[in-house]
Amino acid sequence: MDDILFVGTKGNEKNDGIVCCHVNNEIYQISKIEFADKMENFSFFACAYKKKTLYAAGRDSKTNTDFINVYKVNNGDIAFVEKRIVASIGISFMRVAFEDRNLLVSGYDAGNVYCFEIGEEGELSNTYLRFAFPSEKKKQEKEPEVNIYSAEYRQNGSHPHAIYGVDFTGMILIPDLGKDKIWILKKGEHELNLINSCSIKPQSGPRHLVINNETSYVYLLTELTSSLYTLKYEVLEAEMTVVDKKSALPDTYIGNNLSADIVLSPNGKYLYVSNRGANCVCVFEINEENGIPVLLQSVPTAGWPRALQFSENFKVLYILNEEYESSKGSLESYCVSRYGRLSDRTKLIDLENAYNFIRW
Repeated sequence: MDDILFVGTKGNEKNDGIVCCHVNNEIYQISKIEFADKMENFSFFACAYKKKTLYAAGRDSKTNTDFINVYKVNNGDIAFVEKRIVASIGISFMRVAFEDRNLLVSGYDAGNVYCFEIGEEGELSNTYLRFAFPSEKKKQEKEPEVNIYSAEYRQNGSHPHAIYGVDFTGMILIPDLGKDKIWILKKGEHELNLINSCSIKPQSGPRHLVINNETSYVYLLTELTSSLYTLKYEVLEAEMTVVDKKSALPDTYIGNNLSADIVLSPNGKYLYVSNRGANCVCVFEINEENGIPVLLQSVPTAGWPRALQFSENFKVLYILNEEYESSKGSLESYCVSRYGRLSDRTKLIDLENAYNFIRW
């Protein structure tokens, strides 16, 4: 059976949009690829699987406003439903939450987050809940030089990089790259309420996280320091405390790096972290007694690994490499063993301007 991967491309005005790749996950080959739809300045995907709906975020370069396209999905074919304008916020992440009832959206540029209601057919509500984080900017004598590795350049204000709903609780976790915090919000009927926060070491740049609902551990990946944090999350008290911090990189690597994505194996035993610069995926085995991950393996990638996705049967880890300097857009895969290790690397396809993807 094929896995369907929707890939968003960004960087070429003529070819920006959504590409649909069918992957035979038994022989690890692309069986079909087609251009699904054109859209401007793509940034992120989310899926409401039960409602067979795909959401794709982009930005209109003329008006400088963000938007979300809504599509119905049928065996890899997508049909456009609607376009929802979301002001100028710089959408960096979206996640369907709370049993497909809400679409959560993080606005990296504007320092705020949105919560849309999802209708029975996957449509987005006309109204939404919004929360703006404190975003006082640091006083600087002069504008910092453009340097994607620099905290001085990247942390001038609040930058919520991602957003996650905690099932059955109404709680929402937001790693803020600009403020070195994880914010904890509670979804109410008419508003999003700030309940608590957890501070991370300054200049770390929290990016993505995963939640193990069985153990109440949260694993946070920081972009600027390439660190992997283990945090204990007390759901009822809405409190989070740091248990452990370690490097997300191979022991031997020295050089610039921006950690990007993190995924948790379905059995909750292994973490997979992508590193841009070191150009690798690191595998961590989680200690069952204390929840702390230990580096198990590091495998190379063909370029800057921006995003990770498991196959439907969880036997394959798909990796998207983004375009940056010498890194070319591509999709590749590794087989996942029952013990979490990766092997049998396969380059699936070169894909110009690949930026992010999602497995349907």
